[in-house]
Amino acid sequence: MSIRVHALASNHGLRLHAASTKLLIVTHPPARYNFRVQGRKPPTDLRRYRLITDRNLLIGFFVLLFVVGGTLIYLFYGLGGLSTGLLCMLGGALLAGVMVLVVYGFEWLSRWLEERD
Repeated sequence: MSIRVHALASNHGLRLHAASTKLLIVTHPPARYNFRVQGRKPPTDLRRYRLITDRNLLIGFFVLLFVVGGTLIYLFYGLGGLSTGLLCMLGGALLAGVMVLVVYGFEWLSRWLEERD
């Protein structure tokens, strides 16, 4: 009987796992990262997709930094350490923000100079 079940499952692309002699687990093959298999169309605006992904990664980094970092500083050093740590993290975030603004400013300036000519 197990050979018949195995042949039937392999015809439909399923995998069988024998966890014990009485229990048989049937799983589907892992989903591929192919949009057509999942029924979705591939993204067409890749620049917008990259922009959204970069924004989400930046937001996730700062949330992780402030929540996890702040919690660990508070647990190990108390409220005084947390206030100093938050001050340092905000200073670092401010410097990173200034750098991002400078880069975007240079990008805008280069596009403006290109269009002007």
